[in-house]
Amino acid sequence: MARALIGRPSAPVMRAAGHGAQVTQMEFGRSPRDIEHSRRTFLVALFAMSGSAFLVPLGLYSLLDGRMVLGLILLGNALFCLSLMFYSRVSGRVTGVSYAFAIQAGLLALFLALQGGIGGSGVYFSFALAMMMVMAGFTGMVSGLLICLGFLGILVAGLYGPWPGVYAYPDHHPSRIVMGFVALFIMSLIAEWIRTRSYSAISHATERLSVDAYHDPLTGLLNRRGLEEALASLDDAELPAAVAIMDIDHFKRINDAHGHEAGDVVLKDLSGILMNNVKGKDLVCRWGGEEFLLLFTQTALHGAGSVMEKLRDEVAARPVRHGVQAFSITFSAGLVDLPTKGVFLTALGRADELLYQAKQEGRNRVLSGRVTSS
Repeated sequence: MARALIGRPSAPVMRAAGHGAQVTQMEFGRSPRDIEHSRRTFLVALFAMSGSAFLVPLGLYSLLDGRMVLGLILLGNALFCLSLMFYSRVSGRVTGVSYAFAIQAGLLALFLALQGGIGGSGVYFSFALAMMMVMAGFTGMVSGLLICLGFLGILVAGLYGPWPGVYAYPDHHPSRIVMGFVALFIMSLIAEWIRTRSYSAISHATERLSVDAYHDPLTGLLNRRGLEEALASLDDAELPAAVAIMDIDHFKRINDAHGHEAGDVVLKDLSGILMNNVKGKDLVCRWGGEEFLLLFTQTALHGAGSVMEKLRDEVAARPVRHGVQAFSITFSAGLVDLPTKGVFLTALGRADELLYQAKQEGRNRVLSGRVTSS
């Protein structure tokens, strides 16, 4: 019969009759989407703070050196960085802001590479900005390639075209600058591609491990650990509820007469019937062996009783087929109300008592009772 729940582990939260999961295992999230959102949030803050820390002194130095246009552009970019960060915090639109950062970083990198900054030194800073452009704008290898090719096209046209305002680098420098950017982009694209693929692989592996840890491998239902976490996430909106403990009648005889494989078929068939008769955030758990636990959310005792009687009739009327064999099964159950989460263990004990009573009275029946809220 049912036994008390063990202590809650600090583990992910599972919801809704074995379907769906809400998990928070680490600060950067669990799914690729969560991880990417957190990464972009971090990049926005990093680029804004570090960018301003460099651009403001360089802008002021340029103004003092008499380079008014350069100084105003650098200071304007610093202000733009901080404005983007503030906007992302207020609006929550981190993805769009990171793309704006990518555009800003790319344009500023092109400006410094072509205009030269102070004595041609601007090109050195443009490499870091170009890498930031790739990191903030990368969504996939195709998008990354387009960003880099567009940047290189403008850079080559600017360095080798007859444009006013372009810094007069020594003859052999433009080709080296272009090759430097090509090498930087190749390494950046490879690194970003590996990063995104690694996130996806890790998240999928984590999801698989989570499913294995919180679900019964034979039936796919929640196991006890999964039920504990689902109960921990249950809120007041799901109450009142009802809890049922059910047990397949004469399950040992089925195994002895038809074999353990037939017993597994019984468990899987019954699990399928149970899942087809629950709704929304109802919980279905393989409690152990041939025992199952059902928790009907937002359901009064009489409503849960109707569902259990429907289940009892459906299970008894539906033959189990295993190879050429066909046989019928029944179950006995104890059902109680659950007015609050705080009386769950009490409700579980009372349901177990009613299950035992149903067995004693001849099996193939559902007995209902109530618990007192404490």
